[in-house]
Amino acid sequence: MAKHNKNSSDSITDVEFMGWEKTLAGTRMALFTITAVEHPFRGATVSEPTLRSLDLEVPQTPIHESNTNEFRSSITNGK
Repeated sequence: MAKHNKNSSDSITDVEFMGWEKTLAGTRMALFTITAVEHPFRGATVSEPTLRSLDLEVPQTPIHESNTNEFRSSITNGK
């Protein structure tokens, strides 16, 4: 049976949020590392679509500050 890591809220997780990467299109993409001990891709850093294709739960992801600023500017500018 696979061992699981626990996050700060003591819930079981097989994945850790690692950070953000800027894409060629200029958007941000969340990156995650697979931490499940017996998973064949343990230690791999992957995107959210890859997690979903591997049938792994996507952990809560913090909002990137630039995304928040873009959202605020679109409200202010009426877009």
